[in-house]
Amino acid sequence: MSICRKSGNLAKRFARTNPIRELQCQKILSKFFLNFEKDSGHRIEPSLEEKELAAIGYVTVQWAYLEHIILVHTLRIAHQNNVTVPVDARSQSFENRRNVRRKLIEKSVTDATERTALLKIVSKIANLELKRHRLTYGLWGWDEEDPTTMRAYSFRPRVEFDVDFDFDGLMELGFQIGEINFQLTFPGGKKEAWEAMGEANEPGGSFTYIDRSWLLSVMDKSAMPKRRPRQGNPRKYKRGKSPK
Repeated sequence: MSICRKSGNLAKRFARTNPIRELQCQKILSKFFLNFEKDSGHRIEPSLEEKELAAIGYVTVQWAYLEHIILVHTLRIAHQNNVTVPVDARSQSFENRRNVRRKLIEKSVTDATERTALLKIVSKIANLELKRHRLTYGLWGWDEEDPTTMRAYSFRPRVEFDVDFDFDGLMELGFQIGEINFQLTFPGGKKEAWEAMGEANEPGGSFTYIDRSWLLSVMDKSAMPKRRPRQGNPRKYKRGKSPK
């Protein structure tokens, strides 16, 4: 019997004691790309469908927004209540930032209804944090008995896990994070969101919203200059022309 097919607690114990063998199993369950034109450019490819990769990216983008809006919201609470911004509000550890925000809400928000609602959001974030962590840092495989099920797992010491995802579950996770982002961005709900959009599109407003998908659908991509693929290069800002 293939070691890669071991299941349940036996597989977990085996992975902890034989991490090299576990990674070899991952090789078997992964795809690879070979460049036959030259002896370089070979790569490992995850055995995931395009829509599944998109769903993982969707969760990642939503979580990035969450990390930033939490900082903005923490600064807002401190300013509104005239208290010093806690040092850990800017900590690299997300857990520290989450905990300091909880303490700030408990101490500074005097309205009981608002305080309860904000603490409920903190609890939701804590419940989603572990799922997002596993999604981001896990190895990705799939269930041989049910190919629709993806497996995210890790055999690194002290962070071992082995969990299942599927496309619908990934999208639902992203939706849940997105709902929290909306609540933190627009505490007044959809009415506040509509008002903010209306103000932005009024004559003399700070900006006018244009949908990116619409722009991409109507633009002439053939007229765009050819550029090297961008991989996180720092943005270059054009200098304004000197007034004549």
